[in-house]
Amino acid sequence: MSLFWPFLMSWVSADFEGPALNRRLGTYNGAWSGAAIIGPLLGCLLVDSNTLLPIVTAAVCLVICFVFLTIARDGSLHTSLFEKTSQATVAGYENFSSLLRFRWLARIALFCSWACLGVSRSQFALLFTEMGFSETWFGIIITIFGICNFSVMTAAGRFAFWHFKSVLLLTVPVLLSMSLLLIIFGHSLAVFILAFVIMGCAFGFAYSSHLYYGACGSRRRSKQMVIHEATLSLGVIISSGAGGYLAKNVSLYSPYWFAVVALCVGFITQAVILLSGLSAEK
Repeated sequence: MSLFWPFLMSWVSADFEGPALNRRLGTYNGAWSGAAIIGPLLGCLLVDSNTLLPIVTAAVCLVICFVFLTIARDGSLHTSLFEKTSQATVAGYENFSSLLRFRWLARIALFCSWACLGVSRSQFALLFTEMGFSETWFGIIITIFGICNFSVMTAAGRFAFWHFKSVLLLTVPVLLSMSLLLIIFGHSLAVFILAFVIMGCAFGFAYSSHLYYGACGSRRRSKQMVIHEATLSLGVIISSGAGGYLAKNVSLYSPYWFAVVALCVGFITQAVILLSGLSAEK
């Protein structure tokens, strides 16, 4: 998959800038996040008939995708119609240093969001069931997370008001910390659902932001997409590994406190980057 995603994202976003690029990435994000909701639901229906059916269905879908990707060509009518957009001026930043600052703000937000998700997905199921809740309700909560993620990603692709608004990126670690604190101190199903609603919304915005700022104004978009995938992968690896170790050797709640500390460090780093950039411009 690591050989697939970065280059597909680069291909999808080629020749687009500004609002057109945003809509293109929004459609892309809506497609995969929507599949993340439908896939598990479809899988649970198919597995009731035969345990191999979900695997066969997924394999057939991949073959169909391969056929369509083989048919597609860069010299298509679509590319020729929009070839002038690659020279378009991107509104919202005056120079490359401003764009670079937003890329790093979004990169930190992306790392924090996947670190938060890594801890929650790998550890919360154990805590959730130990508190007496069923596995079914955990699946429902994760589905709610997916719906919120899908909604925010789709909306972010349809509207451009959030572009180059630094305060919105600063709210990502704040909202994620709030969701983790709800998990730590919450003991009811409603509180846990609220935590994953907040997490899903912040997660979707962080993902959309980093994808947009990485592609924006970049000619070598495959490189930016590789950085995007590497950033989120590091977030999952570090949080899942540390979370598992802390849950076994310290306490069941220590992984979430670890993630809260990481989010605080992320927020402080964002603030330093933003303030240093503003002072340099003055």
